[in-house]
Amino acid sequence: MNSPRPDRWLGGKDLDRFRRKERARDDKEAEPVAGLLGNYLERSSLGAALMPASPAFQKAWSEVAGPLASRCTPCKWENGVLWVDVPDPGWKFELRWRLGELAQAMRDRGISLRQIRIR
Repeated sequence: MNSPRPDRWLGGKDLDRFRRKERARDDKEAEPVAGLLGNYLERSSLGAALMPASPAFQKAWSEVAGPLASRCTPCKWENGVLWVDVPDPGWKFELRWRLGELAQAMRDRGISLRQIRIR
């Protein structure tokens, strides 16, 4: 990754030229920061804590859940499992019937979700 430094002292235009070549060589191996950050957050405990609060997740949840979104609050994300807080027993019953459908719809929107559990 690191290119060897020249044997002689570089200054001015030579140094700029050397750095330009160095950057061009490194750009071919570079990964997008969004991908790296997303992968890190997906694996870390920080990402698990932030997942239900992220704008992309909130948008996907409101689109998928529809009227359930206002009654069912995503509260915890752990190893691909989404925990949803549902205070009303009637809405819990409704949500139980739609768990598989909701999980698949979230996957279709790019959220790596294994299952949804009710809390």
